[in-house]
Parts: sequence; C-alpha cells; structure tokens
Amino acid sequence: MRTIFISLSLMLWTLSSFAEEVSYTDKVVVITVGEKDLVNKQSFKFWRRTLERVNEEKAKAVIFQLDTPGGLAIQTKDIMVNELRDLEVPSYAFVDDEAISAGALISVATDEIWMTPGSTIGAAAIVNGTGAEIGDTMRAKLESFFDANVRAVTKDKGHPTEIVKMMMFIDDEDRKYGPIEVKKGSLLTLTAEEAVTNYKGNSILAEGIVKDRNELIEVLGFDSSEVMDATQTGFEKLAWYIAFVSPILILIGIGAVYFEMKTPGTGIGAVIALIAFGIFFFGNNVAGNLAGYEVIAIFVAGLIFVIIEIFVFPGIIFGVLGALMMIGALLFSMVDRFDFKDIGSVDFITGDKSSWLGVFATPLLLLSIGLIGSIILIYYLMKYLPKVSIPGIILNREIGRKESGATDSEMKTDGLAATDLIGKEGKATMDLRPAGKVSIDGKTIDVITGGEFIKKGTRVKVVAQEKMRTVVEKV
Repeated sequence: MRTIFISLSLMLWTLSSFAEEVSYTDKVVVITVGEKDLVNKQSFKFWRRTLERVNEEKAKAVIFQLDTPGGLAIQTKDIMVNELRDLEVPSYAFVDDEAISAGALISVATDEIWMTPGSTIGAAAIVNGTGAEIGDTMRAKLESFFDANVRAVTKDKGHPTEIVKMMMFIDDEDRKYGPIEVKKGSLLTLTAEEAVTNYKGNSILAEGIVKDRNELIEVLGFDSSEVMDATQTGFEKLAWYIAFVSPILILIGIGAVYFEMKTPGTGIGAVIALIAFGIFFFGNNVAGNLAGYEVIAIFVAGLIFVIIEIFVFPGIIFGVLGALMMIGALLFSMVDRFDFKDIGSVDFITGDKSSWLGVFATPLLLLSIGLIGSIILIYYLMKYLPKVSIPGIILNREIGRKESGATDSEMKTDGLAATDLIGKEGKATMDLRPAGKVSIDGKTIDVITGGEFIKKGTRVKVVAQEKMRTVVEKV
C-alpha cells in the first residue's frame, strides 16, 4: 500500500510540473493564423484557451498575425463574439499578405488593423465547405445571423459596418463607401493602400501600413522583449492524440491497479498505473478538456477510498463511493472545456440547444470502451496471473509463506478441487484483507472473503469455490 501512496504523490508532482506554462503577464501575445489554421478545429480550441489566459494573466496586448485564405465560419464567429469581443486587453490584426474570408472577420473583431504593403483583406462571404450550394432559405438565415453578430462586434471595435457588409454579402446593385466602389454581384476585397484611404477623417478600415511585425511592434510602442508567440508546443500537439487514445490508458491504468493489488510490494503495477493515468490526465488537460487539478484530486481521493475499503475497513460504502469518484473523474477529464462552457447555447441553424447529453456523449463512449476493456483485461489477469513468473511476485509469495508458516510442500496444495473444499473449515494463517491464506486439513489455501476483514487465527469456512478463487467466511 505504501508503494501505491508514493506513486500517487509522484503522479501529482509530475502533472504539476507538466502544467507549468510561461506566463503571459505583461506580454504582447502574438497568435499566428496561417494558411490551414482556420480549417482546423483544434486551432480554435487553442486560440480560445490562449485568449482566456490573456485575460486571466493580464497580458499587455494580443496581435493576430494573419496570412490565410479563410476557413470555418461558425468557429470564427465564436472567436469573434465569445472571446475577442470581451477581451480585456488591446487587440490588433496584422495582415501579413492576406486576410480573406474568415481571416477578414477575425481582423474586424480586433481594435486595430495593420497591413503590409501589397496585402489584401475581404471577400468574407459564407460558403459551404463541402462545395455544395447553399439553398436560398438557408443562405438568408445564415447571412442574417452573421450580419447581426459581425455588425455588433465591428461597431464595438469602431470599424465601419458598411465596409464589412460589402465584404460579406453580394448585392444586385452597385455599392459605394467613400472612394470605395463594388459592382453588383461582387464582394469587396481591399488592398492595403485602399484600406488606409482617408474618408471623413478616418481610414476606410486599416490604421496603417508597416513593412513587417518588428515595425508594427515599434509603431505600437511595445518593446521587442515583451513579445511572445503563442504557439502550440509539441506537448500540446501530442496531447490531442493522447486524448484520442484515452480508453487504452484507462484500460492499462485500471488493469495495473489490479495487478498491484494482487502482487503487493512489487511496485510494478503501481508504476504502470502512475504512467498510464499520468499520461491520461496530462494529455486531456493540455488538449483543453476538464482534466484540471480539481478532477485529479477527486480521482486520487476515490482511489484512496478504494484502498481503505480493501485494506482498512472492508465493507461496501468506501468502495462504492471511491469507484464512483474515480469513474466520474475519468469521465469529466475527457469533456471538452469549451463545449461544457457552451452548454445551454442554441445552434442558430438547427435551433437545438447544446445539452449535457450532447457534450458528454463522446466522453461516455470513450469511458465505456475503457471500462469494458479493463474488465476483460482483469479477467485474463485473474486467469493467468498466478502462473506469471516475476521475481517480485515470487518474493511476495515467499513473504506470505513465511508469515503463514507454510512449507514448500504445503504450498503445492493450492487449487484443490471444489468438492474437496466447500463446507470445510480451517484457520486464517494471516490477516485476510480481504485476500490471504488459510490452513485447511494441514494444507495452505489462497482465499478471499466476501469483503469483510478477518484477523489471523480466526476460524473460517469455505462457502464457495469458483474457477479462480476460493471464498471463505467466519465460522
């Protein structure tokens, strides 16, 4: 049991080390939006997490460095409305070549837009990512929804809504905003020079033109030492794969815990469980799921309750409570943090409300796969574990042999037929917690109780003989 507690402490220390991140406090955080980033849902999760940290850690500013042809509209809208609109620090869009479609929408959700010479911004019409044509009714619904959201955000940021609408929607008439003209049936795309054109005392869209990011940092009055790129680390990329294979880690972790219980003192199972659950919680935490310190603490508390149930106070209360806490912690650890946050929101296309079942459906499936797999693994461990030849296990049996006073010849009598044991009485040669050894007719037998703790020397009777275990109770 000491090995298990040491392993738990080591797991918490390891996760704490992994969780340490460089602080954004007083930093200018640069988020790079490249060619394929806006079509990758994981990128949006990373950006949402980054912007949350920007607010929490009180960064100095955020710069979106964009060179993108566009991407996912719904996720872009969520970034605009849920994150950028409520950002507590100044935000800037730096168009480094092009900010088309969704890239343009992110740009107009920032406080200021800056561009490089020859760069372009615009053409933000809504299209079907599959290439299929959007029906007239659905298009009207989509455009109305996006118009309301984008108009609200751009108005808050001080950008001309007329320009943004000319980028987003096609009209059957020619349109004009100051010196900028768009022919009927076309969308607006501005060059850098057009975007900084003065109209009524203000620029059309962009604040100015800079040759590169270094010049932008200087113009904005920041120091280059304050700039920090918010990039996905190798750990973060790996974490999403780890989250995907969570069922396998659950299977290995639970199987290893059982292995440790069957071979106490070896430490093999405890180390394997530590590694499996450590990777599980670390991966899901970095992947943006709810696997935080609170959930890990609940899991560890649950495991401690199970250990108390087995070794200290046999019964049922601690075991059931501990198992439920562990299962609940594993389930919540696989729930996407932002999906959980968005529970209750309404899908504007289907009208469906984001429900608990919808958010927990995939984690429940992954957990079920892991638990069923662990049950199968434990079955085979129960079947073959006594035959495994591992020095630690052999040593543990030697310790049990000495404690019970059994001889080598007596140990060879394990596994008598059912008809030889049921109803027979004997004496516990060691504490049954609930597993241990008893002496029956001068022979030493491996047994297990129905859950109660039986002290050494107590008279017991065999009440059941199954394929893989012999069950006893007090006489």
